[in-house]
Amino acid sequence: MIRWYFVLLLLISFKAGAQEIPVSENRVVRYQIFEPDSSQNIKSTVLAFNGLIHPLASWQPMLERLREQGHRVLLFAYSSQPESFTHFENPLERLERAGELSRQDFALEAEAVLKQAGVKNRVNVLGLSYGAFIAKDFVELFPERVKTLTFMAPGTRPTQALSENLLIQSGQSYFEMGRYNPWIDFQYRSWLNSVVPQMLADSPMVPEGVNREAFIEGVLKQVTAVRYVDLPEEVKKLSKNIPVSVILAGKEEPKLLKDQIRLWEALPNKKELMVLPEAAHAIPASQPERSSQILNTILSRGGACQKAVMRALALKFF
Repeated sequence: MIRWYFVLLLLISFKAGAQEIPVSENRVVRYQIFEPDSSQNIKSTVLAFNGLIHPLASWQPMLERLREQGHRVLLFAYSSQPESFTHFENPLERLERAGELSRQDFALEAEAVLKQAGVKNRVNVLGLSYGAFIAKDFVELFPERVKTLTFMAPGTRPTQALSENLLIQSGQSYFEMGRYNPWIDFQYRSWLNSVVPQMLADSPMVPEGVNREAFIEGVLKQVTAVRYVDLPEEVKKLSKNIPVSVILAGKEEPKLLKDQIRLWEALPNKKELMVLPEAAHAIPASQPERSSQILNTILSRGGACQKAVMRALALKFF
């Protein structure tokens, strides 16, 4: 696991090189571009969608390798993530004034990044964990922008996963927990004031120097945006013109891994299925070298569909 003081140093380096886009009166998006050396030809442009609570700095080792391999990568923080709101004088107040945000709102933030960065060519979309939900929506909203789509350790059915995790941690009955579950409860303020602070009380998930209440508010905005999504069902609607690859972590939670295979089976245009046996859910942080190699292979093949590989390896984890 990456030590948090190391993550903090990388976070500082992200802020130093970040660019900023106002997307509404109370929302700002910050992003960074990993550019290949001027002596290199750009092989592809990648638009990366972050996970729910992944520090953007945890992507850096993998993206630096992709940059060295000739890929241009745009990485951004949703307006509800720390990298985009910590510089506000009153971040919690700004987040609250922004109101409830939808999946499409986050997808539109990605389009704003592409426009400000002057990207006109088609991009290779990469969604990590929670980012898979928003990446899918971006592909549906802007199909003309997309060359390929890659899901990395994708989230699948948040209602079930979050409910089971909370049940284990809180010891409450499923009925009691349902009252506080933001995936299924529109009145998620009750959940904010009960279960979430308990979960995050001593958790390293809240980066040092980040306002805890603002962090929780940002997480809840993202959670609420996808609370009814069953991604394996929704990907069936994806265009058959866009090839989709899936990269899985071998050390994934077993039930989630089963759902990820269900997602793979549902794709209308399968390209590659890859498994990193030693990787944890946060693949860019746990296996930066190997994951960059696999991405380089997928991206270098362009849009041409390839025979799915390593499927048997994925199935052995059940």
